[in-house]
Amino acid sequence: MKKRLFLHVPSFEELEYRQKILAQPNTMAYNRGYNLESDNYDNKTGCIDFNR
Repeated sequence: MKKRLFLHVPSFEELEYRQKILAQPNTMAYNRGYNLESDNYDNKTGCIDFNR
């Protein structure tokens, strides 16, 4: 019997939970202060702005 694997690429709208997680300072505190060179990264909180 062959098993098949189907991959699903989520749409932006399906990533609402991920958006919430990346915006929570307590959750993202491990990321704080890394000086990432990204426009949507907040060095002070470690949060990542996940907008369109």
